Amino acid sequence: MRQSLKFACAALLGPLVFGGCTGVQVKPDPDLPVPLVRPMPANVGLVLGTELSGYRHEESRQGGDWTVELGPGHVEEFESIFRASFSELQVFPSLDAARAATGLQAIFQPGIEQYSFTTARDTTGGYWAVTIRYRIAVLTPAGEQADVLSL
Repeated sequence: MRQSLKFACAALLGPLVFGGCTGVQVKPDPDLPVPLVRPMPANVGLVLGTELSGYRHEESRQGGDWTVELGPGHVEEFESIFRASFSELQVFPSLDAARAATGLQAIFQPGIEQYSFTTARDTTGGYWAVTIRYRIAVLTPAGEQADVLSL
């Protein structure tokens, strides 16, 4: 998973490098490696709702407006990771849909908690950096919170 996250972050850097001082829109196309894990024998649900699929970061800096659309790539990333991690995975568009399912042992609901970036102009070293903090809610089959993972 760590390698996938590094790759996703690196995919963001290329388009950002070519942004000038005017409005910049970034929508990275994910080309993620297949996770190398042995699936856990469990039937789980994965909620990939609009909070994640529609995630956009917008800010103004250095005389320009920046828009970074991360949602679609993260939907693909989380689905790939969870498919590789569990023997049975059901993907749902909402928590209500996951709660209505039968036979699940757990429900996972990932989200982006924080996104930030620095440009070469922001750093004294002339490099770009991207930070993404994820929150993954671990829920019971009834949808009650059992834990929260931060990554």
